[in-house]
Amino acid sequence: MAVLCSMRGTSEAEQRAYKRRNVVERSLNAIKQWRSLATCYDKLALTYRSAADLHTAVNRSALLGDRS
Repeated sequence: MAVLCSMRGTSEAEQRAYKRRNVVERSLNAIKQWRSLATCYDKLALTYRSAADLHTAVNRSALLGDRS
C-alpha cells in the first residue's frame, strides 16, 4: 500500500485516524452529491433527510449483495 509523502513521519495511530476521517468525509460527500438533484426541486428538510436515508439504504444493500 502506498504511503503519502506527507505521512511518512507520523505514527501508525495517526495514519489510521487519517484513513478513518477520509472514509467518513468521502461518504458524506457522496451523500451530498447523490441528493444534489433533489435539492434543485425541493428545499424541505424532510426531502433532504429522506434522500440521505434512501442513499444509505441503497449503498448498504449494494454492499450486502456483494457478500454472497
